[in-house]
Amino acid sequence: MNALTPISDLTNSYTLLIRDGALARLKKLPFFTGFKTFRRSPMHVMQGDEMPLAAVFLLPEMMEPDGDANAGEPRFIHSAQFGFSIVIINNDDDTQENELDAAFWSIMNGLLTDASFLINCSPYPTSQPIKIEGITRISRQHVYGTIGKSETPIAELRMQMTITYRTNWPPVVKDDLKVIHVKTAFPIEGDTASTLQVETEYDIPQN
Repeated sequence: MNALTPISDLTNSYTLLIRDGALARLKKLPFFTGFKTFRRSPMHVMQGDEMPLAAVFLLPEMMEPDGDANAGEPRFIHSAQFGFSIVIINNDDDTQENELDAAFWSIMNGLLTDASFLINCSPYPTSQPIKIEGITRISRQHVYGTIGKSETPIAELRMQMTITYRTNWPPVVKDDLKVIHVKTAFPIEGDTASTLQVETEYDIPQN
């Protein structure tokens, strides 16, 4: 799998581009038509008038060496965890469990069968495709509770997805080697005038 190299004019990390790409695709899925609120962060405070609500946000991300850590430029395998929170008003426990399961199944089908998400998941133009190497773990749970002063009953799908990709960080060389100038002075000690000297330049091809 080819590793991603850093883009100097990119403001955010590849991980946030993956998050944004997942949320952008969720908005287009038929199941989420009519959802009032979409967020990119965990919801610590929710209001009843925001329902139904969908959020995709970043959870802990681990970066481990790709190969020997002390050989060559820094290279990493990223394991980024993303949280999905789908919150609906709970009018009936049995019915809403089916709704949460339908939300889970919609996310699974909508993301995992979408080749564009795996090959270039960024929703924004970039100079290279943002490729996902693998999805290594998915978990979910259904949570029931109440919110607000009116204690509105809610049902929530909490889903976690771990996505892996690779990056490498080659050094930035600002003084490119373009020309080598060679001038001999032989012998080191003695009469150099009596020895044919060489003076030349080598023009190094640039990729």
